[in-house]
Amino acid sequence: MSIALTPTILQDQVPYQTQNQLGAVPQDRLSISYDGDSSNADQTVFTYGDWVSLGPNKGAKKTASTTTVGLLLGVVKYQNSGVIDVSGFTQVKGFYSNIPVLKQGVMWVGSYGTVDLDSTLYLYVDANSAHYGKVRNGSDSGAIDISSIAHILKLNNSDNLVCIDVQIL
Repeated sequence: MSIALTPTILQDQVPYQTQNQLGAVPQDRLSISYDGDSSNADQTVFTYGDWVSLGPNKGAKKTASTTTVGLLLGVVKYQNSGVIDVSGFTQVKGFYSNIPVLKQGVMWVGSYGTVDLDSTLYLYVDANSAHYGKVRNGSDSGAIDISSIAHILKLNNSDNLVCIDVQIL
């Protein structure tokens, strides 16, 4: 038995085989959806603005004190579908969860303390810290330098928010 290359048209002027080729459909490089890592605890919740890292089983995991900047996948982005509006994305053991993660783009994230536009940006990755998951101006115990992947664009210190430009390749 052999399979012949027959240009069956599904859309005007686009052969069937071309539609199945990589690059035939535009790829959104700004964000990507990850499954929750199987090492996550049951009912792990990922909410808007959470920083996620690569887990041991190649899924999304909340940042931990051992997280390095090279393991950061990005920031969980808002979706207006209503799924994340209130409760976030809940990972249930045995089921996959599509967690939308911003890899390249602009987004508001939580901050701690006074942040300046020319700050060297650090991220708290220690879950035992009261400032876990927030960015800050300069180094501190339990924080890692993320200035190579994120830069501050706009400040809102009164609400402890900063608008950052995320560039994770």
